Amino acid sequence: YRWEWVLADERISGYEWATQLEARKTVSCEVERYDVTETAELHESIRQASKSLEGFADDIDVHQILYDKVGQAAIKKQAKVSPDGFVQLAIQLTWRRLHGGVVPVYEPCMMRLFLKGRTDTIRSVTDESAAFTEQFDNAETTNDQKRRLLANAVFVHSKQTRQNMAFGGIDRHLFGLAVLAMGLNSKFGWFAQETAFLKSALTRPWTISSSQVPQSQLTSVGLDEDMNVPGLGGFGAVDKTGYGVGYCFIGKNRVMLTVTSYHSCERTSSQRFFEALTQSVEDMMAIC
Repeated sequence: YRWEWVLADERISGYEWATQLEARKTVSCEVERYDVTETAELHESIRQASKSLEGFADDIDVHQILYDKVGQAAIKKQAKVSPDGFVQLAIQLTWRRLHGGVVPVYEPCMMRLFLKGRTDTIRSVTDESAAFTEQFDNAETTNDQKRRLLANAVFVHSKQTRQNMAFGGIDRHLFGLAVLAMGLNSKFGWFAQETAFLKSALTRPWTISSSQVPQSQLTSVGLDEDMNVPGLGGFGAVDKTGYGVGYCFIGKNRVMLTVTSYHSCERTSSQRFFEALTQSVEDMMAIC
């Protein structure tokens, strides 16, 4: 991504030779040569790794489409909620419609407020989001009630996002405690029970791994709503029985949706999830 950004930035902003050469005087660019001795064992390891990677890649089921029926402008104007929270609820509604119930949904949160801050975890499933997805397809629930459930669930999601951005999440703290507990347990044998709890909390599978994929380069070149945009974002599902859902808002009226799963799992299908997801989005917009 860094290399891609450098190339794009130079193409957009131009390359100032004098400035760049002056900056390079303060940068160490020493290169050290590494000689690799080829052996039969090395070639066999490469062959096995290549075969394993090909098998893994062939198992990934990817479905990506630039969706243009609903964008962030319509969500803000018509639904009057955060576009990110809206999509997160649509993802949860889609799972309930296809598979039933509620499963863990992971969403990363950037912690740019802190020096060297990376990410924490937004646990998107809440009591409020579960109530919304449970009642949405209930014929006895009125559209007014559904709208209130939607607004409340998105409000809670947005509040959690802000808290996590301010270091108010729990997953990085749990990870730090787990590392500490394992170290103390190996040295003193005191924290066996606590370590078991932390291990359980941190190793539960994220059935749905999701993320809003940001983009800056398209904005820099002046994004045209009719611009033919290449595939953006996307990642493999963390859980072999779940999905990876990436979404990137393109301008005001389009969303690049990327859904991944695994062919080896009989119950999942990226295309089926994508179709159900877009239907969920349109159904949610219809009540607003």
